[in-house]
Amino acid sequence: MIHPSSGWIRGKQGGRMGYSEEQIARVPTGRNMFTRGRRLGASCAVIAFIIATPASALAQASADSQAESGRDDEIVVSARYANRDERSDTALKVPTDIKELPMNVGILTENFLKDINAQDLNDAIEFVSAVNLSRNFSGVYDQFTIRGQFVDQVNGYRLDGSAYVNFVSPDFSSIEAIEVLKGPVSTLYGRGIGGGVINFVSKKPLKEAFAEASLQFGSFDQKRGTIDVSIPLSSTFGVRFSGAIGETESATDVVQNEKSSFYAVARWEPTENTSLMAQYTLQQNSGVPWNGLPLRRTSAGKLEVPDELPRHTFVGADWNNFDLDFQNVNLMGEQVLGDNLRLKLRGSYTYLNRAITSARGGSTLDSTNSYNLAGFFDYADGYDNYSTEVNLVKGLGSDGQLGSILLGADYSKLNMKYYGNYDMPLIVRKVITDRNYSYAQPDLRPNFFAGEAYEAYGTFVQATVKPIEKLTLLGGMRYDWFENIYDDKGTAEPRDYVYDVKKLTYRVGASYAVTDEVSLYSGYSTGFDPSFAINSLTGEPMGAETARNIEVGAKGDLFGGRLTVNTALFHTRRKNVPVPNPDQIGSGPDTVLGGEQTFKGFEIDVAASLVPGWDLYSSFAVLDAKDEDGNTPRLVPDWSGSFFSSYAFQAGPLENFGVAIGARFSDGRPGNAANSYFLRSYDEWQAQLFYRAKKFDVKLSVDNAFNNKSIVSSEGGTLSGLTFNEARSVVLTAVFRM
Repeated sequence: MIHPSSGWIRGKQGGRMGYSEEQIARVPTGRNMFTRGRRLGASCAVIAFIIATPASALAQASADSQAESGRDDEIVVSARYANRDERSDTALKVPTDIKELPMNVGILTENFLKDINAQDLNDAIEFVSAVNLSRNFSGVYDQFTIRGQFVDQVNGYRLDGSAYVNFVSPDFSSIEAIEVLKGPVSTLYGRGIGGGVINFVSKKPLKEAFAEASLQFGSFDQKRGTIDVSIPLSSTFGVRFSGAIGETESATDVVQNEKSSFYAVARWEPTENTSLMAQYTLQQNSGVPWNGLPLRRTSAGKLEVPDELPRHTFVGADWNNFDLDFQNVNLMGEQVLGDNLRLKLRGSYTYLNRAITSARGGSTLDSTNSYNLAGFFDYADGYDNYSTEVNLVKGLGSDGQLGSILLGADYSKLNMKYYGNYDMPLIVRKVITDRNYSYAQPDLRPNFFAGEAYEAYGTFVQATVKPIEKLTLLGGMRYDWFENIYDDKGTAEPRDYVYDVKKLTYRVGASYAVTDEVSLYSGYSTGFDPSFAINSLTGEPMGAETARNIEVGAKGDLFGGRLTVNTALFHTRRKNVPVPNPDQIGSGPDTVLGGEQTFKGFEIDVAASLVPGWDLYSSFAVLDAKDEDGNTPRLVPDWSGSFFSSYAFQAGPLENFGVAIGARFSDGRPGNAANSYFLRSYDEWQAQLFYRAKKFDVKLSVDNAFNNKSIVSSEGGTLSGLTFNEARSVVLTAVFRM
């Protein structure tokens, strides 16, 4: 039996992620980075503990392990969560050693995602340093920031490097790992602001037959089942299928979510020089979303966050609902054309259709927690996204050991349609503590239609060169042409426009291996975002936003892979930034030109296999972000972090039993661009008891163990969008393998 993390052969690169699920794995020395997070006090304490651990103890443990193995180039380590793939395929679009990348790449592995019970991105991504939640919409989709900057929903999410429109949270039953490429990456991926890109690494066919199923039951009537099957039909052809079905209610009245997903992938390698792969994903969501809470306006006109409201508080009607249908097709091919020359082709299609019927708050709260329930609407939208890409890679020197040259071109087209009714046929004066959600549902007929489309063309060139063995130099540039067409047939203020943006972006960088275990890097990169935003004061398109980033860092892989440390210092400057209008009144937010923003920060990521069976991952980020007025951009914390640590007993009566504890932390954040109200700091803890065997695992988890209640996201307007974190829940998970 082979664990899914071993992967199907990728030409000469071998498996994608990790080793087997065995708690003790034999791996070569000299491995790479991955990221996790932590809180200020607790984080610093654990990080200090790890760094202060006597080097002699770790060195002796490494020596003892090598003696047991009988080989000088091997050690025995606990590698359950560690990313043991020495190369990243997506950071530079050419397989490159992590240590040689002039950028910070955060990776969450499959075993880690499973152990924290991650079902979608919201459950996991904040374990990567400097990544924070910005909006949660009850399982429909989530929005995040990287280094304080919002991830572009059209082009900031990728699936195995291909375009992926993220208006839906992907179910992790088909996801093997998550990669976060930090900093502007427009030179390879086109439009995108300065924070970075989130890449989903999907499951691939395995070399040997594999089957796994899981059942999960928990608080709030949570039920979920998954299946994952890989079948090698021959030595050159394999298929894999996975799926999930589940439902859950919530501590918030009325809110519920049902989700089902199906994923299939086939890989064919007819010759050692040819590889073809096809993927298909289907996901359907439905339920009642939580619209969020309105702010409170004091008698003095100031805005306050109503933190004291109970979790069950729901603003809306019992007929609120949403339905979502998502489908994605990915095609990839690779052909060796000659000595160190490869041709790579990609094509993808994404279809998404959403329908939402909702009643939302129509005013801020007053001192008695009363508000107007207004803004009844019936809304739907649809998206079709097409993308193609061709890359030609030439390795320099024997087997590319002196570097590579990449030439590429891509094309994408996104069609969007919106229709619905935003009429307000009913206004009800309501006290928020009244838990009666029965209102007459108005007959809302569509009264507006809008269509939007964009086409993007890009060409790029990139070179990596190793003039000496320890030094890697990077240079690249890209030219983009982007056209946006908007056709608004609304009855109130119809508007039509067409605009295009042409932009040249570039990046340079260097990485130097100080020793076999430590490397230093530096990089400079630029990015752009043509932006769909319309200036609400002028009615004209905003034009392109630009970003530039300077970064230096160090990567260490110490004591034969028992301890990895990754640090980065960065300074990002963004110009022509669209932000919510601080003077707006209404459910908005309207958009105006925000001018310039700067983001300066420090990240440290630490991972350790302290003793056999004990794995610890932590990271911490500090951010200093300001706009031209001295305000902190919306939802940017001064610091944030998280950690996760597990210990599995290696012998005795408790062998294979274990415990785990983890937490996520965030400092307080401004809820809007004007910094007129703030969300409080929060922490959320998780505890587990588990049993791991070859054929099955059993795990009892307590999420949000202390039932801390915090408002964790905001839309930036005044009337809605303040959302609580999830309440404490107890979840039992059983996994069975064949």
